[in-house]
Amino acid sequence: AVKAMKMGAADFLEKPLSIDSVLMALKREERERALREVKNGKLLRFTSKENTVGGQVPQKTIKKSAVLYGTGLHSGQKTGLILLPQPPFTGILFYDLAEDVVIPATVDHVVSTDFATSLGKEGVYIRTIEHLLATLHAYGITNLLIKVDREVPVMDGSAIEFCRLIEEVGLEEQEEVVEILRVPKRYEIRNGDRVLIVEPSEELEIEFVLPNPPFNGNSMKFVLKSPEDFKKDIAPARTFAFLKDVEKLSKMGLAGGGHLHNVLLLDEVGPVNTTLRFSNEPVRHKILDLLGDLYLLNRPLKAKIKATMTGHKENIAFLKMLKEDLGL
Repeated sequence: AVKAMKMGAADFLEKPLSIDSVLMALKREERERALREVKNGKLLRFTSKENTVGGQVPQKTIKKSAVLYGTGLHSGQKTGLILLPQPPFTGILFYDLAEDVVIPATVDHVVSTDFATSLGKEGVYIRTIEHLLATLHAYGITNLLIKVDREVPVMDGSAIEFCRLIEEVGLEEQEEVVEILRVPKRYEIRNGDRVLIVEPSEELEIEFVLPNPPFNGNSMKFVLKSPEDFKKDIAPARTFAFLKDVEKLSKMGLAGGGHLHNVLLLDEVGPVNTTLRFSNEPVRHKILDLLGDLYLLNRPLKAKIKATMTGHKENIAFLKMLKEDLGL
């Protein structure tokens, strides 16, 4: 109680102390402290090694707040999100509405890569963040507070609605800059047949390969040059799942929000519930997921990436390796 009083819990002067009110005050102070830390530059300011700086770009946020409603892919619960503009050096922050906890969108806070990327802190989890983060990556948004209830809505299974929302509220270019991170050397992550190779480059180029049926010879190269390219070529690609995995996902308590309109269901031949938006739509969606995971660096990246059958697990393994090497 004394600690809470020192934190400014003036309401204790007018009513009896209680355990609940003390805990609430401590929790509120912790949230405010977390916000102060990130706004003091803990996320975006670091001393880069000379050979890892690939230039600078202006930091960005959105011009005004935005709201979006939908359903959680894995929880199956109705959910939504509120996007709030933030000042320079804030970074990307998730705020859980139910638990009053702020979780920075960084690789250090990844707690699960099972069929989605999930962040966690103090026992609180935010699930399925990758489609939204991919959109923020493509539009160059570096400072944003995202209020959400446990899971980012899946929408139609793609990122196109997030693109429309960002364009509706507009972007605000800020005076401060953020360094572009250039990968300094070759990295190789192997996990059985899954291979992720990352090499130095002067742009962000991704080649993704899904060699197994129904993806024989199915690959794509994408260079992130503009939001327009992302919106046209990558954002519309939907989440996909194989019929043979649906029962497994259900037993794991996942994909509760997966429906015919927001998940591309595949068998050994092709889609069974809808038509493809692109002949290689699943490959494009894998690039979407990778772009989202990469933005857990909270900054642009220059690298040449070739991924074969990889997923969130390999993406996060690379980010952790890079972070350790660079001392970030």
